[in-house]
Amino acid sequence: EDTDEMSAAGQMDSYLGVQGLQEIFYAVKKCWASQFGHIAVEYKRQNGQILNSPMAVVIQEMVACEVAGVIIT
Repeated sequence: EDTDEMSAAGQMDSYLGVQGLQEIFYAVKKCWASQFGHIAVEYKRQNGQILNSPMAVVIQEMVACEVAGVIIT
């Protein structure tokens, strides 16, 4: 998602709390498809990236938490 030169955080869609295999498969397809949405395509175009780049989708179990966040170092 990120490189030394740029951050692509938030360019593709994420799906939380998905349950059941069929819903997971559907969410993965929507996630893959989001790389061709207007925001993602324009971001790639503005940063000189190829538009049809490979994309992996990570599936993780949700865990209960009190706080969450991201830190960039």
